[in-house]
Amino acid sequence: MDDPFWQSHYPVKAWGCKCGVMQLDEDTLDELGLKPAEPPQEETYTYINKRTGEVQRIPKGVDPSFNYPPGGRLANLNKMLADKIDRLPDDLKTAANERIKKAGF
Repeated sequence: MDDPFWQSHYPVKAWGCKCGVMQLDEDTLDELGLKPAEPPQEETYTYINKRTGEVQRIPKGVDPSFNYPPGGRLANLNKMLADKIDRLPDDLKTAANERIKKAGF
C-alpha cells in the first residue's frame, strides 16, 4: 500500500473503470498461499493536450484525465480552477474573479 506504484495506478484511472484494490495482511496472504511480488516497471507514454499544448508523461494504463495521485484532484482544485479562469476572455475572467472574491474564496 505504501509502494510509489500506487501514486499513479490507484483506481479509478480511466472512464468506466471498475477496478478495485484489496489490502491483505501477512496472515491472509499465507492463508491464500500468496506472496507479494515486486511492483511492475512503470512504462509511460507522451501525451499532448490538444487544447493547451501541454506535454505530459503519462503511465501506461492511465487515462490522461485521471493522471493524479489518490486525493490529488481535490488538493489541486484551486490551481485547476485558476488555470481555467486564466484562459477565459478578459470580460469573463474579470466576472469570474469578482464572483470568487464576493464569495470569499
